Amino acid sequence: MDLPTALLLSVVASLCACGASGVAGGSLLLIPLACNMFGIPNDIAMQVVAVGFIIGVLQDSCETALNSSTDVLFTAAACQAEDERLANNALRS
Repeated sequence: MDLPTALLLSVVASLCACGASGVAGGSLLLIPLACNMFGIPNDIAMQVVAVGFIIGVLQDSCETALNSSTDVLFTAAACQAEDERLANNALRS
């Protein structure tokens, strides 16, 4: 790959990433673009996209579970700290 093609790919990927960041799996649509610039056939690019969708579903499930569990953890920690603060204030009164 020559330098102008690499620079073009960088600029196009940066512009597309701005729009794809709010869409679930939006970055997967950049794979055919990059594969085309590297000379990789479209059927192989679509296989990579299919694998990406499968991994994306599994990754999203794990991210959601992790996010929910940390929400519970921090809520419990905040409640415990508040209970201790209220108990200390009650002892001072």
